[in-house]
Order: sequence, then C-alpha cells, then structure tokens
Amino acid sequence: MPWGTEADFPGGAPAPSLSAHFGSRTTNWRFENGSYANTNSNAAQGDRFQASSVLVLRVKVVDAGYRDPAGNFVPESKFEGQGAAQLFHNGQVVEGTWSKAKASSALSLTTADGAELKVPAGKVWIELVPVEASNGSVTVGQ
Repeated sequence: MPWGTEADFPGGAPAPSLSAHFGSRTTNWRFENGSYANTNSNAAQGDRFQASSVLVLRVKVVDAGYRDPAGNFVPESKFEGQGAAQLFHNGQVVEGTWSKAKASSALSLTTADGAELKVPAGKVWIELVPVEASNGSVTVGQ
C-alpha cells in the first residue's frame, strides 16, 4: 500500500456515502464522526469496522474453475494488472488508477492527472469490485 499522511490526501468530490456492488452482494458505507462505517454489516453495532479510508479497486473477475455446493459459479478476483481506483477519505473521493505488475507486486496508485496517490495511514477497507458493469458497480451518494 502506498502510505501517506493526511497532508498527502489531495481532496476530491464530496462522498458522504458509497455502495460497492459485487454480483448479488452490496456493501454500504457512510462517512460519519470522522470515519466510514459499514452500515449493512452483520456485525453487532459496536463491532462494525470503522474505516479511515475505503479504497475501491476495479478488477477482472474470472471463473475460479469449480462450483459451490449448490452448483453456482465461483468468482476469482484478479488483483494484478491495472484498473480504475477510487479513494474515499474524509467524506471525499479521489478518482485514479491502480496497478500491480503481478499478484506479489506492490500496489501503485495514481490520480486521474497522473500524480502519485498515497493512502493516509489508518484503518483501510479495500473493496475489489468487478470491472464488468453487469457484475459490479460503485454508487457514490451525496
């Protein structure tokens, strides 16, 4: 992870909430009291993960090569190559790109204008969302 400080965050468009959709599953986040809270977690209210930042990376999804016990397709996210990125922090979102030469490589992030994007140190939740619009999307609330 390319770590940075609060001062490294370039600021962006307002993003008080987001929903990350992956197939039939959606994770909802709301910025409140200085962090992003997962509002549809199955965890008890006091046990929900409070993220300083949410990093959304759009990835390719392929067939894992086997089926679940019910016979359904099992997806495998490919976290290598490059794709679109969104860094949610302090109630704002910065658009950019991510890249990794191979699965074991370090993650690199850049802003839409090509500058290095650093994630402010803290608790970070990473959402790997499929590139294909039919299987994944991100909605930013206002």
